[in-house]
Amino acid sequence: MDVNGDPFVVADDGSMAPGAFNAGDALEYFADPVGGNDANDGLTETTAFRTLAGAMAKAICGDTVVALPGTYAEGTMMQEPGHMVGSGSSLSREDEVVIASRVWVKPGVRLVSRDGAATTVIEGATDTRCVLLDRGAYVRGFTIQHGDTRSIDPNGQAATANTSGAGVLGYGGKAATDDEFYGLVENCVIRDNLGRLGSGCTYGTYRNCMFIGNNLKEPKPGIAARYARVEGCIFSGNGTNGNTHSVVYGCDVYNCTFLSGQPQLLSESPYTKRMVANTLIMKTSSGLPCCSNCVFGMGTFNNTSSNPSMANCRTGTVNLVDGRYASKDEIGVDAGDPTLLPEDLAATADLAGTPRVLNGCVDVGAYEYDWRVDYSRTLAKRSVTVTDVTPEAHLVDRSLTWTDGEVALDWAGNDRSAPYSFTVTVADGASLDVTLNGVLLGSYGPGTQTVTFDSSEQLNRLSCLAHGTAAISAFEHSAGTLLLFR
Repeated sequence: MDVNGDPFVVADDGSMAPGAFNAGDALEYFADPVGGNDANDGLTETTAFRTLAGAMAKAICGDTVVALPGTYAEGTMMQEPGHMVGSGSSLSREDEVVIASRVWVKPGVRLVSRDGAATTVIEGATDTRCVLLDRGAYVRGFTIQHGDTRSIDPNGQAATANTSGAGVLGYGGKAATDDEFYGLVENCVIRDNLGRLGSGCTYGTYRNCMFIGNNLKEPKPGIAARYARVEGCIFSGNGTNGNTHSVVYGCDVYNCTFLSGQPQLLSESPYTKRMVANTLIMKTSSGLPCCSNCVFGMGTFNNTSSNPSMANCRTGTVNLVDGRYASKDEIGVDAGDPTLLPEDLAATADLAGTPRVLNGCVDVGAYEYDWRVDYSRTLAKRSVTVTDVTPEAHLVDRSLTWTDGEVALDWAGNDRSAPYSFTVTVADGASLDVTLNGVLLGSYGPGTQTVTFDSSEQLNRLSCLAHGTAAISAFEHSAGTLLLFR
């Protein structure tokens, strides 16, 4: 029997799905802050609950709560006795959370918005945090704002789990290793929360999120994030109330960008397991943790010569537009270490929807520079959109360059009466075989040459198989063309 008292489903081969519940029993509940009612059953959009608390009260491990657009500013939840979110190795039994939350995402439950963070808001209040994130819980696609946990802890302490994480308080501990940052928050905007410690978030893992304008009641380190794992996140304008301490404290930081605000990456944490990798930092001060493949865009950073762990970091002028690199020539483009890119993060797009790995490389920071637009202009005088690029191909001097492999171009050609042509450059000692829809067009040796062909088909595949190094630098007669490199 599973935790619901229902029998597990066993497949014909005798296998059984892992977990404490029968996957076939998992339910989807809906919440709608405009047209919902907590007296409904919540099983459809038209019979949605009104509050997240109403929906989450019904959900159990394995269930999903889908939030329809609107602002969730009603209803609160208290953590059930014995469930100690934030009860990692750093907290004691007395730290059981007693401050109300707009929603407690229970163990193994998913809370997702239907339409994303731009239209779906979880609104905190005085003495009400926004999200309490339990072990194995998941949250995606919300603006999480105005949580306020400044009050003295009911147990008489000024800074505990009750006053931390005004935006999100997760499950973890300050001595946690990578796989112990329980609970995952993705694609959320965590902003304008106010607490005593880690006001944006404390504990948990945060991927592709934005932390904006979070503050603390009094000067302490970890304004926006404390004892958390942050991946692909943007930090901007946190700690603008005179707090001169760090924006993050005791965190593992991967492929993030730190923009305006207080000194962004001062880490006084004594926990040596902490790592900051592939991260763009525009303002810093002393006390940095172990950094690898980071770029410091303004000011200076300490320990470059005396600390070997900082030797592979770089400083220099960095030009940004809306937090993204202004051109492919910025020092952070293609400068990341792919071995330090978390596997789950590598599989996602960045906050702008750009694939995390382009040009066979990963950039330093939360945004990947999208050079496909520039390359599209190079390919044709008319409109061309490059939709994907093989990881083995690189952009070199505005040409797509690769070695020993195939680049396939898929497109829908509207101008079937005109000949197509493109320019290839083959390195010395190399060769290039070009086929169209499975038919060999020709084999090309070293040098720069133009490949010309006609096609009566609307859908085409042009395959370029290189033996050695080759490059594609122009493509003509391509009105209405969509190219896919893969």
